[in-house]
Amino acid sequence: MTYKTNNEFIMEETFQTKGTCATMIQFTRDGDKIRNIRFTGGCNGNLKAIAKLEA
Repeated sequence: MTYKTNNEFIMEETFQTKGTCATMIQFTRDGDKIRNIRFTGGCNGNLKAIAKLEA
């Protein structure tokens, strides 16, 4: 889905993974930045590491 805010296009994307713990990754692309990342599934260690990431 694509929508426009503040004269910029925002794109919501879904990526189906294969061979990984997470089965799907959803995110919003705002220009050259990726925001609002959501993982479906995932391994405990991976999820702990993601929580430690800083913006």
